[in-house]
Amino acid sequence: MSEDIIDRSLELGIQCFQGEDYKGAAELFSKSLQLARSYTDRSLEGIREKVGLPKRCLHDPSRVYHPRYLVLLDNRAATWEKLNKLDRALADAAYMITVDAYNLKGYIRRGKVLQKLGRYEEALQVYENGLKQAGEAEKTHAIHAPQKFLDIVYRQRSTIKELLQSRARSSRSLTQQTVAKEPKLKRPATIDSLMPGKKRSSSKAKIDYIATLPVEIIERIMANMDTRSIIRCYSVCKLWKYRLERLPHLYQEFRLSCCYKNMLGYVNFVGALASRTAEYSCRSIQCVSGNVQEEEKSIILLLSRLMIGTRQLALMAKKCKAERIIQHICENKKLRNGVQRLSITAPVHFGHKLNLHELYTRTTSMTHLELVLNFHTPSEHVGGHLFPWQDHAVAETNLESFTLMARNYSVHHVNVIEQFEYSSVLFKRLKKLCITGIDFRLGDRNNLKWISDMPNLQELWLERNTGIEFHELITQIVQVGAPKTLRHLTFREPPNRHFDRMDQSQLGLGEEALREVFQSLESLDLMNTRFDPQLLLLLLQPACENRIARLNIGNCPRLSFARDLEILTLIFQQLPALTDLLLPNVMEYTRQGMEVLRKNIKGMKLKRLDLSFIPSLKGYELLDLLKELKGINPLGLETLTINGCTAVAPQTVDYITRNGYAQKVMCAYERTQWEHLGINSFWYR
Repeated sequence: MSEDIIDRSLELGIQCFQGEDYKGAAELFSKSLQLARSYTDRSLEGIREKVGLPKRCLHDPSRVYHPRYLVLLDNRAATWEKLNKLDRALADAAYMITVDAYNLKGYIRRGKVLQKLGRYEEALQVYENGLKQAGEAEKTHAIHAPQKFLDIVYRQRSTIKELLQSRARSSRSLTQQTVAKEPKLKRPATIDSLMPGKKRSSSKAKIDYIATLPVEIIERIMANMDTRSIIRCYSVCKLWKYRLERLPHLYQEFRLSCCYKNMLGYVNFVGALASRTAEYSCRSIQCVSGNVQEEEKSIILLLSRLMIGTRQLALMAKKCKAERIIQHICENKKLRNGVQRLSITAPVHFGHKLNLHELYTRTTSMTHLELVLNFHTPSEHVGGHLFPWQDHAVAETNLESFTLMARNYSVHHVNVIEQFEYSSVLFKRLKKLCITGIDFRLGDRNNLKWISDMPNLQELWLERNTGIEFHELITQIVQVGAPKTLRHLTFREPPNRHFDRMDQSQLGLGEEALREVFQSLESLDLMNTRFDPQLLLLLLQPACENRIARLNIGNCPRLSFARDLEILTLIFQQLPALTDLLLPNVMEYTRQGMEVLRKNIKGMKLKRLDLSFIPSLKGYELLDLLKELKGINPLGLETLTINGCTAVAPQTVDYITRNGYAQKVMCAYERTQWEHLGINSFWYR
């Protein structure tokens, strides 16, 4: 229990540190250190052995510390640095070396604090000692220091040496100047022979390159600069402004913040460029929320007065409503006609005013649309639909990619669901569809017929949506026989969903019908989804040609690594082209389940493997699997991810990389969970 308290206090301290509450962070780290010191030696030995560490410190067997002790000291030392209490930071850094003399973290922390104090000779000695201890650890215990820590030590040591040498040269120069006190004769001013009576300047004349060079050369110079730097040059003087205004095609990418004064200056700036070249347009405009108080009027100013076209427009707002943003985009003819990629992240206060129909009708060039919406419940009741789809003619769009993400559940989801009734017209050309966080129980779109109305769909991503079942999705696609071009399928259920006992036998799906629609499938992601394992086996069989290169079946409640060993064997045997296998947080992990994977791994072309959040995964089990894989591929894995696998010791991770079992290993013991909305989200509860 106390171990959990230490871990929790460590996480809270890190959160306080990131939130710049340094006093609170220091207090939490101090309490955690005090608790870590309260264990008996025997208890500490048991804890260290449990996480794969030696019972006693390798550099001094008479000492034993809690596994988190070094991290806590390092974090508290960093906190003291932020509070400008360098003496305390120095003391903690020194104690880090006492706790683990073979770990370069302590030497790096102590050396940097000494540098801040101006004690460079001592800092240099600390770095030298750290490299010496790292060499001893490698020679005596075969422990290799992380390359990034070695790079830091070498870099800091080199910096200090250069600084000390520079000081020494300056000191010698000053001494020589003091000794040589003989007066020097001043060189008489020379007279310019071409201009009698005028002294020649002893210094070289400065050249204004922007003012003197041809426009073609200026264009080549400016082409190597980003837009922000060019605009700074634009503001130097009137001459520079005059010449740079005649090169409007240099200004292609803009990143703006919601400051009204700056936004007004930007609008005037691009207006001046547009007046020089009638067809001027830029590549992308990105506007992020800065000053919340000025956000809405800044965004409205941009959308209403922008007189140029852009191929890509991304707007991220915290206060400005999506309804107003869409309205002003539709009203700006220059903007709506040129935009091809549109991304809007904003709140929705009145869903019935979200006029997507007009957006589709007016933005005829748009091929990619992303809507990340935060639905608010209005304080007053609003009834009716201001823009009912049935009252308007629905025009065909050129959309190839559509992403719809809701940050929260709301009754106003019905206003964005309604558009899917017209999928056969609106999304006829759609190749990629991503929908997350939508409640499809509202309205009539939970029958999933609209998905089969997209004949060209190649990638489908459905995550955390309510009212859509996985078996219903598969049944609908198979019964209609469309889309037949599906290459990537991701279906992730919302957390804490009710248990679904639907079996494959109840679906009535034939192998021939499945093969017809899923023969092009290349990746399948069913993380956090409850499904009959037999259904997964059926989905894999049509692609036994076999194209499936990526499979994610992590955290699937009905797929057990203890009870479904026969089905797992059949699943792994259906994946000859598999390069990416993701099994994070597998259900009921057992050694027998890992043995099934090991025996069938020879039939795959595995390059990337994710076994994150399997606390009972042992290091020797992982090594057996990797040795089997290396027998097939001498280069080993490209990437191995084992975040949260606390039973895999750091020495095992080092052994894996040192012996080439994996080129890159991602192992973060303290990363306990992700809670992050989006199409790349992972959640572990």
